[in-house]
Amino acid sequence: LRRASGRARHNVLCVTCEDISPLLGSYGDPVALTPVLDRFAREGVRFTRMFSSSGVCAPSRAALITGMYANAIGANNMRTSTKDLADHAPYEAVPPPAVRPFPEYLRAAGYYTTNNAKTDYQFTPPLTAWDENGRDAHWKNRPEGMPFFSVFNLETTHESQVWARANDPEVVPPETV
Repeated sequence: LRRASGRARHNVLCVTCEDISPLLGSYGDPVALTPVLDRFAREGVRFTRMFSSSGVCAPSRAALITGMYANAIGANNMRTSTKDLADHAPYEAVPPPAVRPFPEYLRAAGYYTTNNAKTDYQFTPPLTAWDENGRDAHWKNRPEGMPFFSVFNLETTHESQVWARANDPEVVPPETV
């Protein structure tokens, strides 16, 4: 895929997961069995100096999608929209007008943008952020030849999902870790 300038426009597949640290084979963990992710890391770009700017998930997602610190856009408090907060009324962060989710810029540059499926950014993403957003969103649905930016959010490692599987058998025996 080439632009008029002759530079290639690469497809971008972003796989996100939460609450696991770098516990993957591609980051040197000897116990994790992640052959598909390991191959993806070998054939793509593996970030080795990426750090979360927040200790909790939703503010981290706000930072990731905007490229700004969550506290700079009012998204640093966890669960801003929860109705049963004792210390403040529910609200959504309101990023400054110049702050846009970066998929919006990619769409304007001719990319097909998809998000499967989490958008818990502490603010409602604008409709212009994604060509497709939801459980069925996929880069494969793009027009032929169009470059894509596609996010897949793996939720199995999220702390809230771990407790739902607390009684499942262990895949890795704890004594081997």
